[in-house]
Amino acid sequence: VSTPGFNPITELPAELLNSEGTLWFASSQPKELSYEDERLGGLFTHFFIEAFTRAPHDSVGITLESMWEYARRHTLEHAARFGRDQTPEKMVRKLKARGPLYFSFPRQRTARLEFDAGCEGTFLLRYEHGALVEQVVKPRGQALTVPIYHGKLALVRIKGKEPDRFLAQHFQVQEGVRIRVRPHHAAIEHLGPGFAELPIRSKGSLPSLSITRQARRTELSYGADYRFSLADSSLLSLPHLALIHTRLTHGFLTGSLHLAYGSDIRRFSTWSVRINQFDLGLSAGFGFDWLSMRLDLEALASLAVFDLKYSSQKTRRPIGLWLGAGAGLRLPLSSVFILHARLALGARMAQGLAAEDQQTYFGFEPALQIGFSF
Repeated sequence: VSTPGFNPITELPAELLNSEGTLWFASSQPKELSYEDERLGGLFTHFFIEAFTRAPHDSVGITLESMWEYARRHTLEHAARFGRDQTPEKMVRKLKARGPLYFSFPRQRTARLEFDAGCEGTFLLRYEHGALVEQVVKPRGQALTVPIYHGKLALVRIKGKEPDRFLAQHFQVQEGVRIRVRPHHAAIEHLGPGFAELPIRSKGSLPSLSITRQARRTELSYGADYRFSLADSSLLSLPHLALIHTRLTHGFLTGSLHLAYGSDIRRFSTWSVRINQFDLGLSAGFGFDWLSMRLDLEALASLAVFDLKYSSQKTRRPIGLWLGAGAGLRLPLSSVFILHARLALGARMAQGLAAEDQQTYFGFEPALQIGFSF
């Protein structure tokens, strides 16, 4: 697969090929013909190329041996369908290898290993479900991110300061997870709500290093907000509201419930009205950690109940509805105190303001909300 701008030699860690010798693959035995198919071309060539993606893999990559067996078997079977004999042959000359030779890595590296700038040394990544071993040379003073496969992994330090030289730590890597490696004295980074850096506790250890993983966590918060909206003056809606809310966050998912109140007096040339607005609102969405903050994209809805008292002593209690979407940003100032803001755009459905105007109107209503929570 062509990937413009991506150079695996510089972007991926060095793979240790502890082998020497030669392997010869012949498409047929000495007294046989190598057949060509009108659609496929040379049989053995076709099936060997196909093996890069279709041969069985050991959860990390496809080995040369697995590719050979795939191409050999399919070549035999395809030729036999047409009454032909074609038996591929493998010849090995003075081959010395500590493990299989990987020729294809069809799985995507979905996780990543991030070394802090303060780390230094030469490390090995050993995948326990396969024979793949990769070397990472980490100089001091610059951070390094290494894409890795998910699964069981061992991190081995082969060059570094005592006392952890040659020691290893084993851990399970989940798909899409970020693993952080930093000096043991370095502070653990604070992430946005819904996420946390948790120490990895597993078999083995690297005493001078701290290894953590980014994990989802569940948080319940309570807070207060101020909301300003550009409401249509002809509709039943107040531009200023005070809110209290509770929010549940788990990893990428978030949802909240709020109660809001606002009050105002509108005066006209011949009449006036006092407006009390009570709101019950819901939100649901997803978010992610961004520069130690949290960015949320949400769907929003609120039901408003109005208490209207006119100068003519008439009263009215209509309801209104607001539906919209918004983007919110939450900034943790400490482990318990969070500042947040939300920008939203929605449509308001409400009656008119006059005492006799009970027709339902629609209008767009953008809103800005700021506040804090614990």
